[in-house]
Amino acid sequence: MIKKLLTNKGLTLIELIVTMAILGLVATVAYPMVASSQLLVSRQITNSHDRNDLRLAMSYLTNDIKYAKETIVEDNGNNDTNLIVTPHTGDTINYKIENGKLIREYYQEQDRKTEFLGIVSGNFSIDKSSPTLVNITLSTEDKETKFSVARLDYSVISKDEGSNFILAENVFIFGSDFKFGGSSILARNGTIYIGSDLVTSDLNQGNFTNVKNIFIDGNINLDGGSSGLGLDDNNGFMFVNGNLNLWNGTRNIYGDVYVAGNLRLKDAVIHGNIYVEGDVELGWTPNIKGNIYYKGNLSYPRNYNQSILAKCIKVEKLPKYDSIQFPQISLPKLRDDSWYISNGYLSGGPLFNGVRIFSQGNYVFNNWQTFKNVIIVSKGDITLSGWMHIEGVLFAPNGKITFSGGSFKGLAIARDGVFITSGGSLIEYKSIDNFIDDSSYYPFEF
Repeated sequence: MIKKLLTNKGLTLIELIVTMAILGLVATVAYPMVASSQLLVSRQITNSHDRNDLRLAMSYLTNDIKYAKETIVEDNGNNDTNLIVTPHTGDTINYKIENGKLIREYYQEQDRKTEFLGIVSGNFSIDKSSPTLVNITLSTEDKETKFSVARLDYSVISKDEGSNFILAENVFIFGSDFKFGGSSILARNGTIYIGSDLVTSDLNQGNFTNVKNIFIDGNINLDGGSSGLGLDDNNGFMFVNGNLNLWNGTRNIYGDVYVAGNLRLKDAVIHGNIYVEGDVELGWTPNIKGNIYYKGNLSYPRNYNQSILAKCIKVEKLPKYDSIQFPQISLPKLRDDSWYISNGYLSGGPLFNGVRIFSQGNYVFNNWQTFKNVIIVSKGDITLSGWMHIEGVLFAPNGKITFSGGSFKGLAIARDGVFITSGGSLIEYKSIDNFIDDSSYYPFEF
């Protein structure tokens, strides 16, 4: 009988009971794991939706604020604030928290409303030290994100400012030509104006990546090297009254770029947006983090990367303006000779701290020392050589400025160009208010 039980096929009662017990134990252990896994997947999906809402909201806010004419913050009385954005054209855009979610209302588009369901709280504030900067805090169920967006001031592009442009836009280098043989330029609140073409050799492989705004009344041709342009926190713009050629060489281009002519783009990294009045030609292959808006034609090699092409957007009208027009800019004028004499200007001689010099012809000085609070006005050229360090204002409305010292901090304004010829020179922007606190004593007039 025992032998028969051992040889018969099938399960015995004991085996069946043991099997059922094991299955029960497995089910008991597995059920919480399955339930937990389902909950985890659900949370991951929710978090993914929240992240998408956050990215989308940040994109909307960045573009709306960046190109706004005005931004206003209002307290809604519920521990959140509302943001009212007034664009240059069109109706206002309102951001607010309503029923536990962030809402963007754009009244021009038939009261269009966008809801960001994953964002449950939001606060906005205007930065006290920089009124164009909006500080933003957005909260999802499990995360708080803080960031800031600067509103760009496009007034200089839309109107003619003449010589007032220099003060209004914090210009610290102004000339019909520019050559830079130094190591770096620091002007995080400054503007450079160059009244001619800019090419790679003009920069000595250096960078303009610490200059807020750049105006080029001509073409830019950077082909080779890695010279970058713009302010590295993307809070500025560049205006090119001609063609922009960014071909060979991996270089960083920061801020928004306005091109009155055509754009050729190959190796550069574009951190902002580019607005092109004419055509766009693409090579292999740029890194475009923003978008390119163009009115002309687009050309590119066969089998080109579609993700890059998706960022090249043809428009009939460029954002903000029907067309890109370079502002009319002129030099300030010399005052009467008698004004300089009566205000303590010397006719020449060596530099020293606090000196004011008005030269009827060229002014030339060679030294290795440091001179602060210096103002030099010349009816001819200004030439400063030796490894000197100088802080002040250089003004040559009929000539050029040549500097081959160690460092220059201040303003350099010259009709025929500014030339930094010594390797290793540091050029840093300082506003005229650092040297003259009363505009009636400025060494020029408008």
